[in-house]
Amino acid sequence: MKTTLFSLLFATLSLPLMAQVEAGSFLNGANEIIEDEFTLRIEDAAELEYEHHRRVTILNERSRARHVVVSYSPDAKLLDLDVRLLTLAGQEIRKVRNNEIEDYSAISSFSIYEDDRVKHVELNHSIYPYVVDYTYRQKITGIGRAGLPDWNIYPNATSAIRRSIYTLTTTDELPIHYRPFNLDITPEINHSDGETTYRWVVENLPPVRPEPAMPFTFEALPWMAVSPGAFQVEDYQGSLASWQAFGAFLYQLWQGRDELPEATAAHARQLTAGLPDEAAKVAALYRYLQEQTRYVSVQLGIGGWQPFEASFVDEHQYGDCKALSNYMHALLKAVDIESYPVIIYANEDGSLALPEDFALVAFNHAILYVPSTDTWLECTADVLPSGYLTQSTQNRDVLLVTPEGGRLAHTPRFTAEENREELRATLALAADGAAMLEVEGQYTGQLYEDWAVVDHYGQEEDVKDQIRQATALAHLNFGEITLSPTPDRPAITVAYEAELPRYAARAGRRLFVPLNQLSPREPVPEALTERQYPVVQPNARSHIATIQLALPEGYRVESLPPEQKLESAFGQYHLRVEANGATVTLTRTLRLEATQRPAAEYDDYRNFFLEISRLDDAKMVLVAAD
Repeated sequence: MKTTLFSLLFATLSLPLMAQVEAGSFLNGANEIIEDEFTLRIEDAAELEYEHHRRVTILNERSRARHVVVSYSPDAKLLDLDVRLLTLAGQEIRKVRNNEIEDYSAISSFSIYEDDRVKHVELNHSIYPYVVDYTYRQKITGIGRAGLPDWNIYPNATSAIRRSIYTLTTTDELPIHYRPFNLDITPEINHSDGETTYRWVVENLPPVRPEPAMPFTFEALPWMAVSPGAFQVEDYQGSLASWQAFGAFLYQLWQGRDELPEATAAHARQLTAGLPDEAAKVAALYRYLQEQTRYVSVQLGIGGWQPFEASFVDEHQYGDCKALSNYMHALLKAVDIESYPVIIYANEDGSLALPEDFALVAFNHAILYVPSTDTWLECTADVLPSGYLTQSTQNRDVLLVTPEGGRLAHTPRFTAEENREELRATLALAADGAAMLEVEGQYTGQLYEDWAVVDHYGQEEDVKDQIRQATALAHLNFGEITLSPTPDRPAITVAYEAELPRYAARAGRRLFVPLNQLSPREPVPEALTERQYPVVQPNARSHIATIQLALPEGYRVESLPPEQKLESAFGQYHLRVEANGATVTLTRTLRLEATQRPAAEYDDYRNFFLEISRLDDAKMVLVAAD
């Protein structure tokens, strides 16, 4: 049985720590206390020495920081690793032996070929709090030398940061650039014998309290990026002194790798012969790419940044995001259409706004841009139409890799008209509360994506699950279901029939009928006593539903909800219910805006969705005729 000895240990060993907990200090809500020291030493353009010492005070069994995880690779060689379990007073309980530490491949969920590996050990103790103390050293070369280790202050949201120190020493011939984000800090700088040492320190930072609709992690939490003025990766010289310089380095890695076999180049010309314009040619070659290749991620050494040659992809018919983008670039080149590789941070949760005056390595994906048609191409997806970017790559700062070097750009943000659901349904009620349902929904933009995936890859049960998730209906006995994608557009029509055994509730002569169980339910954000971060609604979308409810024979309408309208900085909502003989028609419109509002408006945000939830639960009452 695990024992927590806060009262005894803190009273005898750590009076200041206990006082902080009781006084409501930076420790409140923490599962662990972190003390970090990151040390970097740069002596040449091709490699650096990196050391990380972490001391973690584990406060309770909820802490995940008892797991020691160290990543390494041929470009980040692990020189040594020392792990110890200590008491709160610093007395060593034991030193972890090498044979206790797991060592396994770190292949990502999206990758098949990688050379990254992980050392891992979990340290538990019967008495809380206890301390996990570990140090490791690495020699970093290759692409790791290009992107210097960032100062990531928070390892976990539940961590209280007692102290974090980042120290970097470099020669005067190899300057560095740094940029704190969400952090007001300046370094202590010392010059000595042709070297410069920078030292940053933060102390007593509380755990992060996650909030609904908060900004993306890198836009909210304190951290610092560090970029080298000059670096070398294998035989390639590069610099992160500017975006232009970094793009020029990447262009070196891509240059000369876009040559196709003549037969394939001739086929590309044949496919596009007679097409009316460059947009049609781009779409035709994009379909050819989708039909001929498949996505396989490869992250080996410089291959993490350099694509396979187009001839390799042509022969083997697979590649990662870089290789497939390069192959599409080669196909376009064969028909004299210019295109640029694009590097981007792909993530559905958001991305970092890239500062124009500070270049950093903040990318995990590659796509392609065609300037003549202003077309962005996601070359890894075999279900998307030409020019459509998914939620993970829309509205992102990106770097174009051009012959003149790097240039910042921004991918399109889709509007509420483009991210749209339009639903039409008829619902025939029976006197026992059952109903027969016929639905046709048209989905475009981001609202099309999940349907497109389930249509292309899913089984029948996956489609049914998707329908259930898109409605508030759990008990559906399905009839015919059809999914009809619109060619060359991010649009799909979903039509289905279903029986609802228990739709309305019967009480004596009355039926209590939910009016709208088909529109997707908007979650209501939790109530907060205090809000720290701005309120972010990243994507605009619109939902329009028209539902006709046929009354059972012998029933009439006793009551209907009144018309309702909501107006907010976050969107608009309109609900109208009208009776016409034996039919009741509900029209519901919801439009959500892409916006960021001050933290003080969080209650307005919550109340908007709370009211939508209340109105979506509206019922009509039917009564049997005398």
